[in-house]
Amino acid sequence: MMKKVFLMLLCAACVALTGCNEEPTGLKPMDYSLVDNWMIKSPILHEVDMFYIYPTSVDPSCTTLISPVDDYMRDKALYSYQQNAECFSGYTNVYAPYYRQVSMVGISQSSTYEEFIGMCRENEPWCDLNAALDYYFTYINTSRPVLFASHSQGSANMHIVMDTYMKQHPELKSRIVAVYAIGMCATQDWCDQAGIPFAKGEEDTGCYITWNTEGPDCVSPNIVLGTNSLVINPLNWKTDDTYAGIEMNKGSLKANAEGILEKVAGRADAQIDMNRRSVICTTDTAYLEPSTTFGDKSFHFEDGALYYESMKANGKKRITTYLGHEPR
Repeated sequence: MMKKVFLMLLCAACVALTGCNEEPTGLKPMDYSLVDNWMIKSPILHEVDMFYIYPTSVDPSCTTLISPVDDYMRDKALYSYQQNAECFSGYTNVYAPYYRQVSMVGISQSSTYEEFIGMCRENEPWCDLNAALDYYFTYINTSRPVLFASHSQGSANMHIVMDTYMKQHPELKSRIVAVYAIGMCATQDWCDQAGIPFAKGEEDTGCYITWNTEGPDCVSPNIVLGTNSLVINPLNWKTDDTYAGIEMNKGSLKANAEGILEKVAGRADAQIDMNRRSVICTTDTAYLEPSTTFGDKSFHFEDGALYYESMKANGKKRITTYLGHEPR
């Protein structure tokens, strides 16, 4: 997979609208009645929706703390969707808003998970997302269940919208099938504050799900990991250190020479390092280039791609449990 660190995030703090619980500090949120402000807004063909929040997709050359939605972001965000959430699209209606993000300038000011979440919270990319959720639940989905999905910075902002918009709309909580917020750690304190339990197995619903993938014997700091954070194995869906061999992996994604994602045989095994709180892959060595952000053996940009078919099957299983029948 691509080894560049495409780290980028929001460019202009947002004003509050329904669901934002902060005072306005900058520009008003994007207008989600405009189709151009949605990356994906699919027809209604299924019983369940997916609401997706993409990861850092800002142009690496951005020199401001916050960055607008530009052509670079639109292209990169779609590629990231294909890596991390398109697996769910066969049985969900998909809605993915564009939103402004904190740039590498902001990321470089953060050295821990908590600092990065604070950076996102302070600069309010979540106000765009809360505006998108407000439009979505008012005009698009008034009754269907929702599977939430995100990666990396998208998952940092997923934390925040679950603690702002969704917390202010408790009537929506019963419609959450699951929250696949991968590529960013979760803590028990956060789950308690948001009122969303962490998944304990492969069929839980209304739960939070995440993991961060690394190679063995990694000791470098990694901004997406946290002390005593919660993690689940994306092959056997256990939260202990039970090993899941590569034979359990039904399929992964890999970029070809042209950078196009292709489905390939399963590339990764998985075992939780109970001390580091990451998922360890021993069967692939396509690590990111060593960085101060993710360390020297990170598969951060492949958290979803390595376990693509496992995510697909697990999403279907959780929806089946929620509905009482397989998704149609």
